[in-house]
Amino acid sequence: MLIIIVLQVNFFFNEFSSGATVSPEQEKKITEFQKQIDSVKKQNSFRDSTEVFPFNPHYITDYKGYSLGMSVGEIGRLHS
Repeated sequence: MLIIIVLQVNFFFNEFSSGATVSPEQEKKITEFQKQIDSVKKQNSFRDSTEVFPFNPHYITDYKGYSLGMSVGEIGRLHS
């Protein structure tokens, strides 16, 4: 029991960092690489968000026809 308590206190008060420093050149390379990763993620998210969903033209309402730029005559022919 005492061993467990000592280990937990040790974990609480000690930092577990490697202490390694990164040179400015390496930091610049890391930043450039991170920008590349972010741009690829942005392109992939844009590609996923531009999916075109099919629609059934027989269920177009007057408002939807108007928003698609159809004339009143075209909408009437579609509904008849």
